Amino acid sequence: MTFLKTLLLFTRLVVPNPELDKDIEDVATISGGNPVIMAEKGQAIFETGRLEGDCQKILVGYGILLEAYNKSYGQGMDTLPRIDTSQCPIHSVRIHRAEAVRRFDLRQYEEARQWFLRALQASSEPKDLASLKQSIGMTYYMAYELDSAMHWLLESTQYGLDLLTSISLSNLSNVSYIQGEFEESLKWSTLAEDRLIEEFQDGIDAKEFQKRMDLVLINQVLAALELGNILEAQRTYGRMSLDDAFPGLAQEYFHTALKLSWALNDPYPIEIHGEMYGEHLMMDSAAAVERFGPTLCLIEPWRSRWAQGQPDDTNAWSTLRTLPTEQLPDLIWTHGSASDSEQEADSTWILVLLNLAAVGSLGIWWRQKRRKKSLQMSADPNKLLQLAREAIYQPNEKNRELGKQAVLALCQTIPAKRKKAFPSNLTAREVEILYAAAIQERPKSTANRLGLSSKSVYMLRTDVRRKLNLPDGEKIEDWLTKMQELNHE
Repeated sequence: MTFLKTLLLFTRLVVPNPELDKDIEDVATISGGNPVIMAEKGQAIFETGRLEGDCQKILVGYGILLEAYNKSYGQGMDTLPRIDTSQCPIHSVRIHRAEAVRRFDLRQYEEARQWFLRALQASSEPKDLASLKQSIGMTYYMAYELDSAMHWLLESTQYGLDLLTSISLSNLSNVSYIQGEFEESLKWSTLAEDRLIEEFQDGIDAKEFQKRMDLVLINQVLAALELGNILEAQRTYGRMSLDDAFPGLAQEYFHTALKLSWALNDPYPIEIHGEMYGEHLMMDSAAAVERFGPTLCLIEPWRSRWAQGQPDDTNAWSTLRTLPTEQLPDLIWTHGSASDSEQEADSTWILVLLNLAAVGSLGIWWRQKRRKKSLQMSADPNKLLQLAREAIYQPNEKNRELGKQAVLALCQTIPAKRKKAFPSNLTAREVEILYAAAIQERPKSTANRLGLSSKSVYMLRTDVRRKLNLPDGEKIEDWLTKMQELNHE
């Protein structure tokens, strides 16, 4: 959706009904916020309103049902009833917002945005306005429209930073970082830390507080690294607890520790939290091996596997530092002394692979690498095109993997005079992102498939955009369309 279209939606007349919102709030309060009780009360009120033809009761019942649905993530509830809005128009900020949350959870970001905009127009309290603009910004963020996301996130600050939560300030830090505005990212993250301390003083659980603080501090570490302030990154990382992590976030923490370790040429940032990293990354061993490869040898259980049969005077860190950078994970700190050699893997690298395979998860990766090589060697454009099409129209796991490799191999068949538009310096992860764009996969779905966070996918997309030399406003999908036209036979 264009920004102009969004503004047109925003100007649609919405008349608030404070009495309706208060009735919904009263029922929710009486129910104690329990979604089961809310659903029962909401259904009873809705049915009474339907039998009596009372729109107020119909909308109160629907609003309660909708909030119960969101609280329970739709579990244990039948489908929501339908409302004839021509007879009972919805003039409720609370219902608009609940509808937006439901759409957002369903990844229907454009629809969610429309509901948030309606709620925004009918709101008047500065705190509500700031919160709703944050929510609108996040619908753009999840759709990877970062300029629009930043516009609305900044709009939320106009009512005073004291109205924003630590999560809202972290959102600003995240988007700034992805856009390459590292000073801004550091500024917002520092403000988020101050706000989180205030929230802790207001009663946040201590364990929850520490997990949130780690999320805030990781942005400061990454921004400091990008700004070349390694000492500050080291100090900030030392302030992180990392006793535990929210599900899936241990990968991001390990990745950050890896970048810091590379910059310091010292594995201690990983070792001091090695137990937590090992415990969490083993929960999704296949995704961890695919993303981090041989660097997992720095933590258990991979370290013990690697050490078997190694000479006593060798260690995983010194071995990793000698590996060519293309054999190490993407986005590591490359300003250090890591080799840029393009030589083939030596016997030490093969030994690392074999020892990693002993834990049972690297065999898939190794087979994929061999299959990819055979695809590139065959280089039959018609066969490759067939595989790519099957991946799109028959999307099972096998076809998806073969299709991704076929897309990569197809680029090698483009005539030299037209090949200049396809960059040769994309990493394996960036090819994944290009493939996801080709099949119109949402960034969050890509993150789930690859075992990454949405933030990592956004950062990878930014790297791909830079390597494609895309101007502001042009999407990867637009570039793919141009490539298709350019290389059409």
